[in-house]
Amino acid sequence: MSCNGPLIEDKEMTKNGGTHSVTSSTPMPPRRGSVALLPNGIPVDGVPRADVLEFYTHGDGAIYRSTDSLAKLYFLYDTSETELEPMMRSEPTEYCSPNWRCCQTHGPSTMMQIFSLKLAYPPPAGDQVQVYGFMAVRDTLDPLRNYVFNRSRDDPFLVKQEDGLIQMSGPKRGIRWHDMALVEFDMWIKRGDNKEDDLQLIDGPVWFNDRTSTHARVATKRIDGDYGSVDICYALLHSAMEATVHIDVAELLSGFSLSGTAI
Repeated sequence: MSCNGPLIEDKEMTKNGGTHSVTSSTPMPPRRGSVALLPNGIPVDGVPRADVLEFYTHGDGAIYRSTDSLAKLYFLYDTSETELEPMMRSEPTEYCSPNWRCCQTHGPSTMMQIFSLKLAYPPPAGDQVQVYGFMAVRDTLDPLRNYVFNRSRDDPFLVKQEDGLIQMSGPKRGIRWHDMALVEFDMWIKRGDNKEDDLQLIDGPVWFNDRTSTHARVATKRIDGDYGSVDICYALLHSAMEATVHIDVAELLSGFSLSGTAI
């Protein structure tokens, strides 16, 4: 054991059926320690921590074997993606006004808006961090995974040193907030050609159940892992409606950068 952490050992079969150890050339760094707390329980860096649920890890399959009420409510044993599409409120429902037969307005609900994911500790200048894996939200409208990040090991996202932002790939549809929502994640840092050299960034679920959150108050919570942390920036929107915006570019003469704001 060195200050750089243990080396990884792989087992390879020999021609006559035995095994021998092959040591990886990439040493494992030490795991990140727990964040220090002030006497009042607030982290010394001032960033609120998300409470990662223990015993719901993906690497050992524990999250899929759980049979408690939380696992049943959010179908944690099912890795399927949600089948609900955007604009799910386009069709009349029993909550329409004045009624579903002559729908004029749709009933609003509380929704969760995720603005960004960010590597809490960006790499030093000149270094690169390749992140892969997934982060998905499970709500009570449809407990199946609604991905906000989903990258394979063959297609990792390269985190830039300047901002540490992780490009989101979703969500596929609006996130309903009916008192609570579960954010599930299994994210990794790619380090070389072999999966055994990779580092587990964060693993498990976080149960967001803050019923008293102020409308549209943007909050950031840090999800700590053994080899890094991810900041999730979000807000709860009361009496909200899902909207789909379609933008057509009428004419393009050269390269451009597009951004939009909705009020």
